[in-house]
Amino acid sequence: MAAVIEVDDVSFAYNGAPVLEHVSLQIREEEFIGLIGPNAGGKTTLVKLILGLLQPDAGTIRVYGHCADEARTRIGYVPQRPIYNRAFPVSVRDSVLMGTINSGSYFGSYNRRQRAIGDSVMDILDLHGIADQPISNLSGGQVQRVWIARALCSEPGILVLDEPTANIDVRAEEDIFDLLKAYNAHMTILVVSHDIAFISSYVHRVACINRTLVCHDVESISGKTVEELYGGQVSIIHHEHAHA
Repeated sequence: MAAVIEVDDVSFAYNGAPVLEHVSLQIREEEFIGLIGPNAGGKTTLVKLILGLLQPDAGTIRVYGHCADEARTRIGYVPQRPIYNRAFPVSVRDSVLMGTINSGSYFGSYNRRQRAIGDSVMDILDLHGIADQPISNLSGGQVQRVWIARALCSEPGILVLDEPTANIDVRAEEDIFDLLKAYNAHMTILVVSHDIAFISSYVHRVACINRTLVCHDVESISGKTVEELYGGQVSIIHHEHAHA
């Protein structure tokens, strides 16, 4: 498979403080990659560089052969903590349809194609039953499904998710990752997570980042690997998942 994301010898600093140093990573088409590392290790910074929201101080990033900011519309993005006013009276349906704005003109209403995309995605994510409810009525797991649906409505070739299952229960986490695994059949997925044992049941490779980056096959991840990454003793708890 061809590489759809190419990170080549990238370094980045905030106000002179190094965050990433000489980071290289290639992600192939229809690959499912987990990005792990300690807090302040550079995970979200790398994601923002891939999205073209930041520019590297050194090195290059290419997405589908183009500069990252030129390929942004081909990436669906679910941020770690979306900032929104829970009191704002917006429905699930309208929140999801916002993801289609790049697929057609928007002059106060959505066209037939945009609505068809939204309906299809809401069916898959089991959101039709709550489509007319305000976001403020939803549980944490339901809200995450809405943000994922909105990202999928852009019909991306790559889906990037930053801690998509933070602060939700285990069953909702499993449901979301089962959904991502299904989408991975025709989409490249990059997911940031702290739960190494959990994501190892789903991803093809794990990119370990703590200023620098090393990529591992899932089978080669060990307690020693994790201790070196996080700089201390860490226990890995095995998760059992039943996949249909």
